[in-house]
Amino acid sequence: MANLVTPIIKNAVKYTKNGCRLVSKKTFAPETISHSLTPNGCKAVEIIETETHFGNGTATVFSFFGEDGKPLRKIITKGHNRKLSMTTRDYERVPTDFVGNDVLFTTTSFTENGALVQKNKESFFAYTTICDNTKAMKRTKLEMRPNADGSRSEKQIYEDWYPFIRNYFETTATRLKDGKVINKTISGNIKELEELQKDPYLYIRNYDKVDFTRSASWYAQRKQQVASMDGYLIIDKIKSRSLGQYTPWRKSVTVDAEKHQYLTELVDTINHEYRHKYQHWLIDKLGSPFKRLFLRNKTLTQDEEKFAMKLQKAEKNYCQPEKDYDKYYSNFMEVDARKAGSEAANEYIAYSHKLAAKFFMPSEMVHAQTQYSNISNFIKKAMQEGKVTVSTIPIKTAAKSKT
Repeated sequence: MANLVTPIIKNAVKYTKNGCRLVSKKTFAPETISHSLTPNGCKAVEIIETETHFGNGTATVFSFFGEDGKPLRKIITKGHNRKLSMTTRDYERVPTDFVGNDVLFTTTSFTENGALVQKNKESFFAYTTICDNTKAMKRTKLEMRPNADGSRSEKQIYEDWYPFIRNYFETTATRLKDGKVINKTISGNIKELEELQKDPYLYIRNYDKVDFTRSASWYAQRKQQVASMDGYLIIDKIKSRSLGQYTPWRKSVTVDAEKHQYLTELVDTINHEYRHKYQHWLIDKLGSPFKRLFLRNKTLTQDEEKFAMKLQKAEKNYCQPEKDYDKYYSNFMEVDARKAGSEAANEYIAYSHKLAAKFFMPSEMVHAQTQYSNISNFIKKAMQEGKVTVSTIPIKTAAKSKT
């Protein structure tokens, strides 16, 4: 009898054409529920429970809202035929100078039975055209699908949507487990695609900080002339105030990616540390004065030898910033490394502005730090000396340095 009653009850319930039915919709204060995925700044949580597949499946939607009522995060869980899927979408809004509008950034992860099947990173900029007052939108999207060997397949889109008009280009690539990007292609209906492809950061701009650091290090090693040398990259927290470190005895570069606010700063730090690696390689090649006197080093040019001698002298006088910051900051090794980092960061900004100009996009959409300048360097130095503390609620940024 029970087997007959259940279908009758289900048929009596009203479902949509897609087989869905609302079960409950409730709003809670974040402190009244126990949810480990509640984002910072959450002021309200909405939970919607539904039935799907005409009662044979379930779906629950958790929506987390900030003080202004705008969404911070959405989590959708679905269960059907012993398969559990979850979609997690994070929202971030970044103010721009473009007529007061924000850029909306979203990161969406799709999992099935606990395994990641796809991750998307998108940015949206909605605006109204000045000439005819019509709605338009600029968008970027990066799709990432993991492969069994640890690599992942990627597709990227940059586009500008007008009514009945779409200007765009697309890229595809494979990102290897070690961060190297291969099999790169580009297509689209805009001009100068070959010029765009010269951008060494084109395929990795939409990465998160850790992935960006690993992939950007490949270009930094070539740029700082250490690509063929032994050693490895470590991406991890650094207990000191340093943003990055080079350890000569193990030839390793360490970068604390999460300490950086902008990708521009990451480019600076990565190149700064690989420049230190190049410096130590030159010093090792130069050798002692005795070796230079009796075993003339043929592997260095005259200019390299002169430069290496300055580095060798600076190494002997090197002082950690905690002991004497002025002495550390003025050391020739640090002056040279800062120059290398700054030049790399400025190159990144130049390519960023070229890309943004193709679509007249806010520079934030191509992850350029528009405020990067000599003034920001001055503020950094003051922070490192403890003269200035910059607060970003609710986190206070302490003094930072590179070694």
